[in-house]
Amino acid sequence: MRIFQNISIVRLFLAIISLLLLNSCKTETQKNDEATTQAMDRFKNLDTKSVDVFPQFVDCDELETTSDCFYARMHELIQTRLSTDTLNMEIKQKDSLVAVFTVTDKGQIRYDSIAYCANHLDRTFMDSTLNSKLVDLPKIDSALKQGVPVASSYLVPVVVQPINAHSDQ
Repeated sequence: MRIFQNISIVRLFLAIISLLLLNSCKTETQKNDEATTQAMDRFKNLDTKSVDVFPQFVDCDELETTSDCFYARMHELIQTRLSTDTLNMEIKQKDSLVAVFTVTDKGQIRYDSIAYCANHLDRTFMDSTLNSKLVDLPKIDSALKQGVPVASSYLVPVVVQPINAHSDQ
């Protein structure tokens, strides 16, 4: 009886070893397919609504985790581009709009559209102006999600005013 118990234990042990060996003998293709499947599953579960690191301009502190520097530099860039006399004849008073920008995973900044425009502003004119003035924007470091560069979109408030307007209006 004891011999049969030992044989059963040996068979069980051999079966476990065989299963482990079969499982560890995967081909490189099987390993690559499994890794690809795991990566796809991880990507599907990735939160794409937020980023871990905001896009960074050259003069922003790379250790800064907030969007403050990014938005400050975007405002400066937009105001610089809009500070030509094009708006002088078309805009009667200081007002604002909210523009949508995308920073691609390659770091290219792109003006997309106007999300909100004050009633006093001609939306079509402003969209056309932004399209013409906000081209060839500088390349920056893109946003990161889990260490991977990703495209991200941002709503940026833009104050527009005629050239001859005083800043206290």
